[in-house]
Amino acid sequence: MKKKEEIKLACTVVQQVEEICDKHGNKPGELINVLHECQALHGYLPEEMQRIIARKLGVPASKVYGVVTFYSFFAVRSVCWKRSSASSTLRWARRLPTANSRSTACAAWAPAVLLL
Repeated sequence: MKKKEEIKLACTVVQQVEEICDKHGNKPGELINVLHECQALHGYLPEEMQRIIARKLGVPASKVYGVVTFYSFFAVRSVCWKRSSASSTLRWARRLPTANSRSTACAAWAPAVLLL
């Protein structure tokens, strides 16, 4: 028999995830809304968080994982490197001699600068 995996999230994060589920009535039909709020809380949806959500909503963890991996707007891994790249791009863009420069950090592409 496989040993039950331990939750490795901070207690405060676990409590916040449970509160988000409770706020949505622990309804399986609110899964996507719950996932959006939990991702906003933590930046991504680690396996431990998905298991908490599954337990609270009364759905299999495989269903939560299936939804998370099906939709491209959910992340299962931290994307901190993109944040640091975005901030580097912003610092670089501010040095340019134009007032109309804009920068963006899109999840699908590397940070970019638009010069007008």
